[in-house]
Amino acid sequence: MRTFVISLCLLVVLPFWAAASQTSGQVRVNRADMIRMLGELPGVLPFRRDLTRLGFRGQNLELAVTHAGSFYKDPTIAGYVADRVIAAYTNPTFEVAPQGLIWPLIERGMGHLTLGELRFYYSVEQAMINSLSSRECGLAVRGRMSDKRFSEAMSRKTAQLDTKTLQEFYRVELKAARLGAVRAPVRLSQQATARTAEKVDQRMSALVEAAPDTERLQQAMRNLERTDNTSACRVGRMFYQAVMTLNRNDLRDGLLYLGAP
Repeated sequence: MRTFVISLCLLVVLPFWAAASQTSGQVRVNRADMIRMLGELPGVLPFRRDLTRLGFRGQNLELAVTHAGSFYKDPTIAGYVADRVIAAYTNPTFEVAPQGLIWPLIERGMGHLTLGELRFYYSVEQAMINSLSSRECGLAVRGRMSDKRFSEAMSRKTAQLDTKTLQEFYRVELKAARLGAVRAPVRLSQQATARTAEKVDQRMSALVEAAPDTERLQQAMRNLERTDNTSACRVGRMFYQAVMTLNRNDLRDGLLYLGAP
């Protein structure tokens, strides 16, 4: 899952960099200049306007504007991004991830966070998922909502967080990005993935069996793409609940399983 401030596409950087660095049809690659240019982006990109449009106000708006810019100003993150932007111009076969250049860093760094930070981050995300409309939630669970629409829907929920929670949420997110820029992602082994999936399935089964409409939910789980949005949403929310209620020894693996791309 991603919020607006870390899913802003760097497509705006690429043509700007090309125009600024081309001489007689040749691209001059200078990493230091690229990092400097990235650091200047927060003064160029319309963060404040777009975040205001998504519902950010007051202290939350100031936090969000600062947070959006921090990914470009941080030297570790900017260095990582600069290397990939340069690679995109010097290597015709290089592909930028469809999620952009920032969000994959956060995914890479999540496994290096403390358990407390992971649990906090996903508990906030769970609360936002729970506050989406059944239609938005169901479309997302069924894979029928574009990344852009989902990002905007989640950003509107992020804007409604209390300021203290938002500040900590952003701190954890930025820490994950910094860690992801310098460390390899933590991946569950096949055995750990299978073990975690089994434990989550057991929790899910218990939740579904305790529901008043067990059969309907079971049918929804068998074919999420074809079920109604309300049922799909309930299944998605139950999945979060199942993971978050794992005991401490299993919770880290469960959260990594939850956040696996």
